[in-house]
Amino acid sequence: MSSRATATEVRELVEAALAEHRLTLDEVALIATRQRFAGDPRLRLGPPVSGIDDDALEAASLPCTRSFGIRARVAETAAALAAGGHVVGTVQRSAHVTLAVAMVGSPVGAAAPPSAQP
Repeated sequence: MSSRATATEVRELVEAALAEHRLTLDEVALIATRQRFAGDPRLRLGPPVSGIDDDALEAASLPCTRSFGIRARVAETAAALAAGGHVVGTVQRSAHVTLAVAMVGSPVGAAAPPSAQP
C-alpha cells in the first residue's frame, strides 16, 4: 500500500476482490499487512488487522527483484502466512494498493503459498 492510497481506494479494491469470491467484509476473519501498516486507519474495514514483520515476509516470499522497499511479494505472502492457507485467485492491484485473498483450508486447485510456488 502506497502512502498515496486513499481509504476509498483501499475499500473499493478489497470489496471488488472479495466479490470475485462471492465474499463480503463480514466474512473476513483478518486483514494481514506489513507491521508498519497494522495501525493504518485506511485498513479499518471491520476485521482485525495483523501486522507481519518485514523479515518474516522476506523469508517466506518468492524472490522479488525490487530495487527499493521491502524485497517481498507482500500481499500474497502476508495473506498466506496469516491464513495458514493458500492464496486464491490472482493478486489484485489498483494505482496504489495491492492485495491478495487467502482462505484457511483453501479448496483444491488454489494456488500454493508463495514460498512453495516454483
